[in-house]
Amino acid sequence: MSGWQAYADGIKGAPGAPANVGGYVIGVQGGVWAQAGIPLKPGEDMAIAQLSSPGGKISIGGESYMVLRQDEMDGLNVFFLKLGGDKGGAIYKSTQAVCIGVFADGGTPGTS
Repeated sequence: MSGWQAYADGIKGAPGAPANVGGYVIGVQGGVWAQAGIPLKPGEDMAIAQLSSPGGKISIGGESYMVLRQDEMDGLNVFFLKLGGDKGGAIYKSTQAVCIGVFADGGTPGTS
């Protein structure tokens, strides 16, 4: 797990995204592999793993984000999130893992 923890820590502390407050790596079937920042609540990993379309809400660390849109980037399914005026994030889904970055205070979804 230490390799995945370093990845989650890197998402949270990315030099190009100083507003990131959380980084997470989960399996595509659920299961938390690593997390940095506010811990995921029970069941949030499964809900994130099952996310398949924009327009609803998803909970990360106990906060409910709106799923604004979905795009494909470099072969990954990417969901962009918004919470209030200054929080948001992005969920990147591959065939084996899901990486999540959340930000506050002026960050932008493209840099999470």
